[in-house]
Amino acid sequence: MTQQTQNQNHESQALAWLNESDDGESMVITLKKPIEVDGQKVETLTMREPTVLDQKLAQNNAKTNVDMETQLFANLCGIPSDVVNTMKLSNYQRLQTAYSSFLD
Repeated sequence: MTQQTQNQNHESQALAWLNESDDGESMVITLKKPIEVDGQKVETLTMREPTVLDQKLAQNNAKTNVDMETQLFANLCGIPSDVVNTMKLSNYQRLQTAYSSFLD
């Protein structure tokens, strides 16, 4: 096995928790640790592709860049911003990775 093949296998295993939806409009994120949304245990989130308006609304309602990002992620995943704010960092980093995948 070549080094390139090994790297590709490692990358695909590393992102096994991130999958594009069937329609290609969103990303399905398997969380590292379940979260609670409206009293329900949630193990996956679906993040839709952001629009310019999503970005503008998040910027207008935020005091800091971190606030902007958490509001944006909450909106894109259809969950309350309080849930994103109390999320474990390992889950939050998965949201960041999913968001970045739309920017390629």
